[in-house]
Amino acid sequence: MRKYAKTSKTVLMICLFLTQLGFCCAYALFIAKNLLQFAINLQIGGFDQGDVKIFLLILLPVMILLNFVKSIRHLAMGSTFANVVQLTSLIIIAYNLVTDVPSISDRKPIGDKLPQFVSTTVFTYEGITVVSV
Repeated sequence: MRKYAKTSKTVLMICLFLTQLGFCCAYALFIAKNLLQFAINLQIGGFDQGDVKIFLLILLPVMILLNFVKSIRHLAMGSTFANVVQLTSLIIIAYNLVTDVPSISDRKPIGDKLPQFVSTTVFTYEGITVVSV
């Protein structure tokens, strides 16, 4: 098996590169769509659903700058800020979940967005897998 070591390493690196590329593209699109929906809900700028490319272009310089960070220690403040924002979001979501709850008879047993849930779950597990490798 040792004679296949270099070839196996090259194939593995190519597969990891393609996985990361696909993951990052999907993640960028996910963020851009969420920011677009946020702008639409707040009626900022008069955007519509087709303007996701504008938000991808807005995200591009930020993502390029993040790639220049060489030490994980330098990302600590950004990570702290992200954790505070996430905690705040979870509190707002929990508050919205427990206020004005409709009766159970008005709810469908399985929602219309089940495929979106499955894709989001797979997306999350893929990210966890890449981090653990």
